[in-house]
Amino acid sequence: MHLRYVLAIVLGLACPATAEELRIGTDPTFAPYIFSKGGGRLAGMDKDVMDEICRRAAFECVWSKASFKSLIPAVQAGQIDVAIAGMANSSARLKKVDFTLVYSAAAGPSLYVGMPGAPPPAKARVGVKSGTIHAEHLAKKRRKATQFATEAAALDALVAGEIDLFFASNSYLIEAQKRDRRGWVFAYEEVIEADGAAIALRKGDRALKARLDKAILSMQADGTLKKLNHKWFD
Repeated sequence: MHLRYVLAIVLGLACPATAEELRIGTDPTFAPYIFSKGGGRLAGMDKDVMDEICRRAAFECVWSKASFKSLIPAVQAGQIDVAIAGMANSSARLKKVDFTLVYSAAAGPSLYVGMPGAPPPAKARVGVKSGTIHAEHLAKKRRKATQFATEAAALDALVAGEIDLFFASNSYLIEAQKRDRRGWVFAYEEVIEADGAAIALRKGDRALKARLDKAILSMQADGTLKKLNHKWFD
């Protein structure tokens, strides 16, 4: 047998099997959790967290982009295995999907932003991103709200005077104000019941949940999650 052929067989046997694919859905419009850089490359807390989970749990990350409100239905339908996009594990969502352990704790009250002198939430035209826990919160309070596909669209409407306030997470708005200099300010705050950001997966998929949770626990134990939270939120 030719030596080159023998080496090919040996090297082939030595190579590990191809990692199992993990189909990940995200909405890359939610910096600093997840956003698109030049060339459409993903970046942010969620990208770093998921890449590290895939490494530790022996998955190959396969990313796809979609609107936020379509992520949970896609998980339910089996079109993707998990969804990650700074998504809080709210009680309403837990009726539809399961969640992993929290990888990023809730960062305090959510915020209403508006132009200086904006009316209080109960009297204002409020904008909110559709499919979010903020939209759920406003619905529970029976407040009328205009829903937008993205946070950026809501901020555009705010600046244009189409709404008085925009309600969203403080982590997103603090980051957005660094880039958006159109005069809106932090106006009011309100607490939403949620533990923090976690990864959504299909109801009853205990094997996948155990595998992901094990990776998250190891990232907690060795300080990786703490470092990533400092990197993206400090």
